[in-house]
Amino acid sequence: MFYHFDYVSGGNAYIAKTEEERDRIIKRHEEKGEAVTLIREGFYIIDDYKKKFRNLIKGNLTYTKESYEYGAGEGVWFIVDDETKAAYGADETSGNYEGVLANDSFYYIGLNHGVILPLEMRGDRRPVVPVEWLKEHYEINKEFFKGTPEYDNL
Repeated sequence: MFYHFDYVSGGNAYIAKTEEERDRIIKRHEEKGEAVTLIREGFYIIDDYKKKFRNLIKGNLTYTKESYEYGAGEGVWFIVDDETKAAYGADETSGNYEGVLANDSFYYIGLNHGVILPLEMRGDRRPVVPVEWLKEHYEINKEFFKGTPEYDNL
């Protein structure tokens, strides 16, 4: 088994193949006062020197029952495995999938990159994260919706 640590700092991605290399990367950036974020240790466990999760797809974070039903929401990127990418490309409409959020959410407080989220495929439309799951785990950022028709329905 080959352990692969991926770190993001200042917009750059760093790969460390050993724990010593990981520690060196963290120390170097912390000395400069830069934040270093572990995407998810153990998430990048690689067999045969290939990343399991290496594909990017676009999806939506829904925010109301109506947005969920329609498939609308905050457009975000997900890092997914080959199976999920194939389902996305084939316009699947069923199955259980998950993806790692690749950017931070404006719609949900504390929902940041590196979080594994459930995905529902929606055929030729973007996959979505179910609104009930999101609201169960995160607080909606009502300030973001202030002055919009959706504000009263959140």
